[in-house]
Amino acid sequence: MLDSQYQYINELVAKTKLGDTDALNELVHYYKPLIFASIKRCLIREPKLIGYREDIEQEAYLIINELVKQYDETISLFSYYLLTRLDYRILSRARRLIGQNTSGQGVEETHFSSMPEHWEPVHVTDPFNRVGLQEALTSAIQTLSSAQQEAIDLYFYQGLNQQDAAAALGINQASFSKRLNRALQQLKDVLPPDFCE
Repeated sequence: MLDSQYQYINELVAKTKLGDTDALNELVHYYKPLIFASIKRCLIREPKLIGYREDIEQEAYLIINELVKQYDETISLFSYYLLTRLDYRILSRARRLIGQNTSGQGVEETHFSSMPEHWEPVHVTDPFNRVGLQEALTSAIQTLSSAQQEAIDLYFYQGLNQQDAAAALGINQASFSKRLNRALQQLKDVLPPDFCE
């Protein structure tokens, strides 16, 4: 089953590289849930992009075409290649769109708290469940003390090791390690049991 899917994707990629727009349309349709999930992650990361959602969705078509042209099948499977590049490309293209449309006027920041309750930026289908996991993790982190949030941010999001993170906070490494472990234990208590499975 998987082999036939890989073959189907590879055929579409090969045809798209030759300029076949029907193959490109099929490819975009096949990866639509992945594209929508990627757009949603970008909108969550930068809420100021919300007003450009439709433009971003249209740009995704061009992004897929560009990625296909740069794809080398000897390096990885196309699905993995797409998954590891799509968020960055969409975010970069969206930022350029904003720059073009604001003519140097800047962009007014939009916050999710000001959006209607029923508002959904993209289709809820997320084949990798990344959006849901990120939302659950963000909510859980907000239950931590500000000191614990700093520890999580420095270690996991900024990528500092414990020694450098401790130095940034002006504490010793043992204290930082205790703070981080308490934060992780508290997150484990708050998050659903199957979160890390």
